[in-house]
Amino acid sequence: ITAVHYIINNSLDRGFHVRFTNESGISKLIYYAVKNNSQPRNGHYPTMQLPNKSWDNPSPFTKTLSPAGKDIDGLNHTNNAVYVQWCEEVAWAHSASLGMNLDAYKQLNRAMAIRHADYDYLLPSNLGDQLLIGTWLTDSDGKISLERRFQIVRPSDGATILRGRWNLVCIEMSSGRPRRMPPEF
Repeated sequence: ITAVHYIINNSLDRGFHVRFTNESGISKLIYYAVKNNSQPRNGHYPTMQLPNKSWDNPSPFTKTLSPAGKDIDGLNHTNNAVYVQWCEEVAWAHSASLGMNLDAYKQLNRAMAIRHADYDYLLPSNLGDQLLIGTWLTDSDGKISLERRFQIVRPSDGATILRGRWNLVCIEMSSGRPRRMPPEF
């Protein structure tokens, strides 16, 4: 096993996921239920696996999501703006996991700003659906631009709900002008 990711579930069941990734990039996602009076069955808590083929790219940084009542719109599914917000949240979490949080950006006087964003809304999600959002840094010119991709997957059937892509540009925070990426990036 080359990577182990603990993913906190934001739903009310207080469960959590652990994703194990081996050297070949094959992932196994295991769901651990932590409920009042919860007892394991046959020595194991219920499991949920996400087929590796469901991800567009190997080894995503992931976060578990579940649409709440406030996320549901008049069409009775998750509002598209919520997906955009989730993408921003997972991007910040991924950056922080790489040591690049807002404080680090301020110290460097550099940040990556969204120049262009594309979202493909492929399927609806509904109240209480268990979802995983994955993100990757997929391309960089090593100078000023970077690409980040997103994918939201419903683990129960492996269906992709959304694909997104950001083209980012490095900016000097004090002026807002484009600047070369520092070596830390």
